Amino acid sequence: MHDAAREIRRQTYLQALGLDQYVSRRSLPGAAETRRLCIDAPQPIPTHDEPAKRGETVTSPSMPPVVEQPARAPAMAAPPAKRPQGGAIEQFRIAAVQAGGWLWLEDLGDMPLAQEQVQLIAAMATAMAAGGNKPMVAQFDWPMHQNQQLDLGPEAAMTSFGSFVERQLSDSDCAGIVLLGIAVAGRLSADLRCPHRLEIPGTRDMLDNPRLKRQAWASLRPHARG
Repeated sequence: MHDAAREIRRQTYLQALGLDQYVSRRSLPGAAETRRLCIDAPQPIPTHDEPAKRGETVTSPSMPPVVEQPARAPAMAAPPAKRPQGGAIEQFRIAAVQAGGWLWLEDLGDMPLAQEQVQLIAAMATAMAAGGNKPMVAQFDWPMHQNQQLDLGPEAAMTSFGSFVERQLSDSDCAGIVLLGIAVAGRLSADLRCPHRLEIPGTRDMLDNPRLKRQAWASLRPHARG
């Protein structure tokens, strides 16, 4: 009985696969004795085009369970670049003037560096160094690029500006830096390696209010040479 059930299942699988089944009518000479089972032919499985007759119950052959592969976790997208709150990118320009053995830094705001400002810096540098070479002017612009995928936040701006100042100091024999105005002082990290750091009023403020020149000289005079 067990063998008959197994044979019925085998034939049902073959029928479901559309394979023809053949059985020998008689024993062949010299062949092993064929064990014949008296079983009823399996009922054909109705397809979509051949619905089952009314009153008949159609059962599908038990198929081995399908093992579902675990779904792969979706690839993690790259984190977006850090942006300032509100989505706006701060823009600023810093003038860097090498004069009298010092590096003079000033935030230009929306205005270009005027010749009068450079002349004032040169005059203060000459008073500190008892003479000096012609001022060398450079400029730092932020942002340095327009790649929105890179960090353009305040920390990145301060780091980039600090690297710019360090290069300026290493390329020259400057005794220190002079910060002209409050704006530029806030853009420079306190961890910047520099022998001396002086803070005086901005050149525009001193040109508009000559009294501020005395205040600036009071901070510069202790570091004058000669």
